[in-house]
Amino acid sequence: MSTSTINFGPGHPWGGVSQREYQRMAQDPRHQLAYRIHFAALGWADRHGHASFGPGKLAALLGVNPLEVWSPSYAASPTVRPVQYSRS
Repeated sequence: MSTSTINFGPGHPWGGVSQREYQRMAQDPRHQLAYRIHFAALGWADRHGHASFGPGKLAALLGVNPLEVWSPSYAASPTVRPVQYSRS
């Protein structure tokens, strides 16, 4: 049996999550909204670690009003930003 490892170098531990489980937890209203947004970001992340949600898609996945997802408290975060869409 062969194993492959991911190595970021000495002293650089890493971990992984089940994206399916994180997708499930993102849609579970028993969790606080901030955690659900975190779960969605990791649950739908691509191979580069980025999650892209079109207009209204994140709110639809979470089952909330879009204004709840993009509130002033989240807007103040340096890691949360609106996506600019081009019409090309």
